[in-house]
Amino acid sequence: MNRRQILKTGMMATGFAVLLPSMATSQEASPPPVSEATLTVISFISDNHGHQFTLTPVEVVQLVRSTKISGPVTVDIHGQGNHGHLLQLSHDNLLVLLVEGMVELESSMAGTHKHTVQIKLEVLGTNIS
Repeated sequence: MNRRQILKTGMMATGFAVLLPSMATSQEASPPPVSEATLTVISFISDNHGHQFTLTPVEVVQLVRSTKISGPVTVDIHGQGNHGHLLQLSHDNLLVLLVEGMVELESSMAGTHKHTVQIKLEVLGTNIS
């Protein structure tokens, strides 16, 4: 019995064949067509005066992997501001971003203020046929 047959048999026994029909089909069957999607990360910084935070979807995935092993990472959102603020991204923050599509974090203090940074993960063009 090959791997596909084992998976098919196991899924049918547990009822997963209904949830994953493409795995229960023959090797020659092609997957259902999926339209192209664009994944983008957007950030909003409260009371912003030149600060900037950018992150690509690929970096999100890389950080999820690295923060699980190494712990949180700290990034500077200095941008064009005349001072910097630090933002700490934990493994849990990144998982929330991936699962819920948004996470809100507080920056470090600089002088007498700090900023709320809202990070959103947006998926555009996700029609599955």
